Amino acid sequence: MSDLQIKITVGDIDVFLQGEGNLVYKVFCDIRENGVGELKNCNVTHNAPNIKDDSNTAKKKDEKITTTEVAGANAKSKKKVPQSSGQLLKDLDLSEHNGAEKSLKDFIAEKNPGSNVQKTATFVYYLENILKLQEITIDHIFTCYKLMGYRMPNNLQQNLADTCSSRYGYIGRKDGKFTMTVVGNNYIEFDMNKEG
Repeated sequence: MSDLQIKITVGDIDVFLQGEGNLVYKVFCDIRENGVGELKNCNVTHNAPNIKDDSNTAKKKDEKITTTEVAGANAKSKKKVPQSSGQLLKDLDLSEHNGAEKSLKDFIAEKNPGSNVQKTATFVYYLENILKLQEITIDHIFTCYKLMGYRMPNNLQQNLADTCSSRYGYIGRKDGKFTMTVVGNNYIEFDMNKEG
């Protein structure tokens, strides 16, 4: 089955699901049936043709589905926990004086990443393979952006999710820690400089 992208809007929060069509649609149905917090006037759009639900009604491309299901009759809205966008690690030395074979600045100049996804992957590669750090967190990535003088992605959490996603797959995430994948290592080492 083709890829499916679903956007769920709850109030002023957008949730995006993307991946193999049947799996994503099952996750959506599970959210719709069981709820995640309170789902009031939840507007959902998807762009995969002919996705069938349990009642065998076909969903057409770009169809808009509206549901007013609420998880629990008297469900109380939970306070939103702000996601960390990272903080500066003052003791992280990314200069040529850090004992590594090259500074982050020199490595970035050599690889010349263009997009934020490429920059993030390059930062993780540098931290893991050159600085030999064992636990790379969002704070490390935030610090790299700041120390390089790059404009911070509008949503660093989303940028990290994109870099981990099946579309790119350059890095992996486990328990809030980031590591390079084989795809990411190959991209940084062999393919990044070949793009025009």
